[in-house]
Amino acid sequence: MKTIYIVIRHIFVFLTILTGFSISQVYELGNTITLEHQNLDLSVCAGGDDILNLSSYNHNINGGDEYVIWLDVFAPT
Repeated sequence: MKTIYIVIRHIFVFLTILTGFSISQVYELGNTITLEHQNLDLSVCAGGDDILNLSSYNHNINGGDEYVIWLDVFAPT
């Protein structure tokens, strides 16, 4: 009987992880960020007043200035 509970728990954990991966949206190397996401105001630092807007780095919008951007995103746990 105890073995059944362990198997059910493992199945539940597996399905939870699988669901998390299936509903998340991830940009990968070579993907283009949508205009909707480019126009979002992003805070630079938690609690800070600085705002980052990716559309200001889009050469089609900012007047022709081209940029290469490397983003490292960290989330507090």
